[in-house]
Amino acid sequence: MDASRLFSIAAAACSLLVASTSALAQAAPLEIKVSAADRAAIATASRRFTSASPKRSLALLPGKFRSDMGALGTVAAAHLTGSAATRGPGELSNHGGATIASAIHHSIYLYPHGSVCTAPSCWGSVEQFLSDLSRSNFIHVTDQYVGSSADNRYRVGASLSAHYTPPKLPLLDSDMAAVAHAAAAALGGASGYGHIYHVFLAPEQDECFDASFTVCASNYFCAYHSSVMTSDLGEVVYTVEPYAVNVFGCNVRAGTPNGAFDDTYDVLSHEVVETITDPDGDAWWNSTNAPLLYNEIGDECVFLTFDSLGNFAGSDPVVVSLRGRPYAIQSEYSNAAKACAASAPD
Repeated sequence: MDASRLFSIAAAACSLLVASTSALAQAAPLEIKVSAADRAAIATASRRFTSASPKRSLALLPGKFRSDMGALGTVAAAHLTGSAATRGPGELSNHGGATIASAIHHSIYLYPHGSVCTAPSCWGSVEQFLSDLSRSNFIHVTDQYVGSSADNRYRVGASLSAHYTPPKLPLLDSDMAAVAHAAAAALGGASGYGHIYHVFLAPEQDECFDASFTVCASNYFCAYHSSVMTSDLGEVVYTVEPYAVNVFGCNVRAGTPNGAFDDTYDVLSHEVVETITDPDGDAWWNSTNAPLLYNEIGDECVFLTFDSLGNFAGSDPVVVSLRGRPYAIQSEYSNAAKACAASAPD
């Protein structure tokens, strides 16, 4: 092949990459509305699971807040393989539940009426980050838990938005589940483990697990991942990201590559990886080490981070390169490495 022909092909490929990246960043979200049918589907759901990531100010609390409104079941001894001598300090155990080997990400942006937020101005380039994360070696830390080593198995799909009148009281998880259900319905029934919905809240919008208003973004968690089993669409998997930019307890250190938007990316990466490895609360989590009891893959490395010798190694997010772009995000616990890792072990 002559040099001019080779150059033309390379130039065309480069143009296609630039165009696809631009389209990813500029695609207009699909506007949705939450209907009475969406709320009814959540109210009559047969199972709901919620797992929150506490703010760093609560880092020394044992374990983490987990809520299962259905039945988690008991941990079978058969799943607790290996001896204490061969386990790392954060060893995750398999409790037999489903994991997500491949899926499509959908971002949902909630805008209070009158909000000046836009997706880029408030949350950063979420779709770009999800794409970079999914195509990087970082995501392959999860291979050992989900049984797949395929590249680009978590792709970025349609993004959505919804406008609403802010209530006097905080929003509830049932509202978030209804939003995710409405999004799945709007995309033609795009539910099940093949779709993960990420709900982003605007600044100053509080959100709580339930109407007791005791476990909320304002006083406890940075974000959480959830799933609900509905009678019409089946499983709906989603995460909730209250506004994290410059929020004490959720923000990363100053001076990171993307400024305050790394606060969003760090929290989001935590929930993405936990959703993949433990979507319903019955897959991979720590059930053998009392100080880390109930912790999932992300929790192990955001508060109590250990190296392979069991020595405390800090909790600050690390700067990683995802497809050539730098981000400050936390590492994830690897049973294979017996330590927190930002890439798959060799």
